[in-house]
Amino acid sequence: MDFHLYLANHHPYSFALLEDVVRPVIAGLEDDGHRVVSFSTDIVFAPRINLFVEYFYDQGFVDTILALKKQLGDGFLFGVICTEDLADPLVWKLSHADRLTGLKRILPHADFVWTLLAPGSYREFVAPERLARIDYGYSARLVPPVYTEDPAQRDIDVLIYGSSYKYRMSVSDEIRRRGLSCEYTISAALGPGDKPKMQGLPRYLADEVVARSKLVIDMRRGPEVRGLSVARVVSIVHSGTAIVAEEFDVSETARFYRYTTPAPYEGIADTCERLVRGGDYVRLGAAMRERFAAETSMRDNMVAVLKLPFFAGR
Repeated sequence: MDFHLYLANHHPYSFALLEDVVRPVIAGLEDDGHRVVSFSTDIVFAPRINLFVEYFYDQGFVDTILALKKQLGDGFLFGVICTEDLADPLVWKLSHADRLTGLKRILPHADFVWTLLAPGSYREFVAPERLARIDYGYSARLVPPVYTEDPAQRDIDVLIYGSSYKYRMSVSDEIRRRGLSCEYTISAALGPGDKPKMQGLPRYLADEVVARSKLVIDMRRGPEVRGLSVARVVSIVHSGTAIVAEEFDVSETARFYRYTTPAPYEGIADTCERLVRGGDYVRLGAAMRERFAAETSMRDNMVAVLKLPFFAGR
């Protein structure tokens, strides 16, 4: 099959943040022999399949998609990758005012919907035969080219994967107070009109910074977040760098803690200091990647979601 990942509905600043979400999907499809255009800014027509990542705040764009589907039917094929829980009111409150409205308009008309979280909240809008959950797994395509086993080349003690939200800053401040270095992969800056913006490192730089780190922390942006960021954990695991993950998730995605060193929020700094000063972080990171590769397969996981009736015979 021929998939075209349409990203023009997203702001350019968010592209770096999307990588961890979409790259495993692309890798799994390619491992299964499908063609994927990973950056498409044009709508394509059947037999090619448009693949959208949910962010439908522009109601004019939604109107265009729905009009194409009504006019062309099976001549215009599209699916949606959904990253958020519809039942979580806070994530939608923090986002663009019309984002949820646009998504609810789109969902009933999509040929298929893939969710990254448990799909229960989507069943009100999507028939079960068009809905599946993507589970993330290992692919050799996702292993970064940059890696070192030499502790002397790991000159960053602790790297926090993400941006410097207030909830995370108290942890980084405490780590630095203990005499360890601590950096972020995304820095906050001010744009035109002193409005905040996020600048993510391009992939090749992010891979290098992760490879230079003794540990990477995965933690949520605040206590309102209910689920572990599997996309972030999987990205770090592929790098071979050891992960300290904030321990809070009690849902089915908590199984991904087995590829990390979990620690409660108040124990993250203690855990990082112990692992850095203990010096066994290179072996630990390599062991977690080996376990992940042995236990999971991104190809198999994508084969599973391609069993929806829509894909039969394509």
